[in-house]
This record gives sequence, structure tokens and C-alpha cells, in this order.
Amino acid sequence: MWHGGGQVEAELLAGAYESTPKCADEHDCQSIAFKAISTGIFGYSLQAATDIAIKTVRENCACRSTPTRVIFKCFSDEVLESYRHSASGFDI
Repeated sequence: MWHGGGQVEAELLAGAYESTPKCADEHDCQSIAFKAISTGIFGYSLQAATDIAIKTVRENCACRSTPTRVIFKCFSDEVLESYRHSASGFDI
């Protein structure tokens, strides 16, 4: 939930994405999926939320052999376009 940026909102949102790639690697999962967290409610900026999601997942998957596929469930065309913008160079 967005509270103006002074209550570690970015860190909390990133935390929602951090442990899943590690868990997927430990269990040899080839793919993982996330819903587009904080991209339409709770007052969080859509672009900021998608930037955090992509950056955090990239960083946490880069040093692992699995997962090889990450899926983001986007609830609207606007959210999908935001993910595409944030993930340039990746297949979204």
C-alpha cells in the first residue's frame, strides 16, 4: 500500500518478489508466475510497481539456473504495456 513513499513501500513490494525465484531454484521449477502486485489498487504508481517487479525478479533470477520462465499476470492492457516498457529486451 502506498503511503507517500516514506514507509519503505518499495522495499516491501520488492520483498513480495524476492523469495520466489530462490524457492523455484531449490525445487527445480522451470517457471514461476506472479500477479501484477500493486498495479491497480492501494495508490501505488503503476510504472513504479512494474519497475520494481521486473528489477527484483531479474536480479533474483540472474544467478540461478531455474526458473527459465517468469509469467506476470496483467489485469488490463495498461498494466501489460507498463510491464512491456519495464521489461524491454524480455519476452512479455
